[in-house]
Amino acid sequence: NATLKEGIDFDLCGYPTSEEGAQLLFKQNPKQFEHWAVEWVGGFINHKQSHDRGIDGRIYFEKQKKELGKMILSVKGGQNVTPAMVRELRGAMEREKAELAGLILIKEATKGMINEANEAGKYHYDKTDYNKIQILTIRDMTGADKKLFHLPNRIGHKHDDKQVEMYF
Repeated sequence: NATLKEGIDFDLCGYPTSEEGAQLLFKQNPKQFEHWAVEWVGGFINHKQSHDRGIDGRIYFEKQKKELGKMILSVKGGQNVTPAMVRELRGAMEREKAELAGLILIKEATKGMINEANEAGKYHYDKTDYNKIQILTIRDMTGADKKLFHLPNRIGHKHDDKQVEMYF
């Protein structure tokens, strides 16, 4: 009974649907993990390979008067997670004039990160309050509850809550 070795006898491919699969993708290809995470939550990836200024993707939503609102996304893989990541995202959100920001983590957020996100306040739209900065882990995204970011109507969403590309 021979032992098969990944990369020699076989290659793994496909779209992760579990926390373990997402972690494996991160180990194999951090950039593809970033793209997977953005697309998993229904976002559009940022195609800039460098100088992305901390923005890995965006989700657009409909506002009144046919305007678009946006949530910027940042994906953090293997780094130690710190409140500074939330502060950087808040700065990017203000610089980009985005209504919302989402942080996707492999690791669990620290209490300090959650406090920083809460300090960013709320975005009020159509009688609903949304946390301006929201944090999801891949466990949140792939677990039994399959959480997504809380935001107003997404532009071009399908029934499975994954966005389709639209051109304006």
